[in-house]
Amino acid sequence: MALIGMFLYLRLDTDVNGTGILIQYRPFHMKPRFIDWKDVKSIELKRISPWKLGGWGLRFSGTSIVYSVGGNTYLKLTYSRGRALLIGTQRPKELQEALKKCLPPGKPLDSDY
Repeated sequence: MALIGMFLYLRLDTDVNGTGILIQYRPFHMKPRFIDWKDVKSIELKRISPWKLGGWGLRFSGTSIVYSVGGNTYLKLTYSRGRALLIGTQRPKELQEALKKCLPPGKPLDSDY
């Protein structure tokens, strides 16, 4: 029963600002996780089948971590060290607009939208 309750509580919050991005994947993160734009080498907003990434949920695949609760659009942040973080979104156009407003100069967005 507790497992069913956990799945009902899955929620992925994403907040983009001028210094970075905050993500909180409940119930796995008790507080938001901050990613500084300075640590990110490339930023992509792409359509990817969740089945290519192992389905929805919290996934670890090679050098990538995937946070997904549904949909088929992901924000892929590749760090300077080569590792990647994929953050699922069900509102890609809103995320793209927020990124365009908040990304610092020199951080281009590669997007399917």
